[in-house]
Amino acid sequence: MSLIAKRYVRALTEDKAVENVTELLNIFSTLASHFSDEKFVILVTSTLTSKSEKEEILLNSLGDVENDVKNFMKLLIEKRRVSEIPAIAEELRVKVANLENKFQGKILSSSSVSIENLKTIADGLSAKLGKTIVLTASKSDMNGLKVVIDDLNIDISISKSRIESDMINHILKAI
Repeated sequence: MSLIAKRYVRALTEDKAVENVTELLNIFSTLASHFSDEKFVILVTSTLTSKSEKEEILLNSLGDVENDVKNFMKLLIEKRRVSEIPAIAEELRVKVANLENKFQGKILSSSSVSIENLKTIADGLSAKLGKTIVLTASKSDMNGLKVVIDDLNIDISISKSRIESDMINHILKAI
């Protein structure tokens, strides 16, 4: 994460309700999606484009928004921080997740994971962490299972070979 984006998000969301921060997230996510277009990026980050042209482009892509968002955009343009918009959107996403105490994660596995198993694992993690966890399944070439929740820095891996070796060691100790 960008330290600059964190500072801007902290200033932008200070004393705002969850609904307002969520609205900001929607605005900046829409703006950040424009950054996948190379021509747009060149246009809004180029030193050849005047500040007033950048302001017009960005504010027109925002539509009707509050004055504080418009002023924030003008500040980004003035400080030449327009390229930070995708990082600001990501930082807002993390902020909303923390405010709502709801986090997204994924399970990586070589075999398919049933919806019931996803829900069971998510419910177990939610109870353990005291947070709402929503998991999605993804295919992987890993021989085992891996649970990743980036926003909480959680990375749990279980490999078949490790389970087999632990079982053999346990059996040998029992004998």
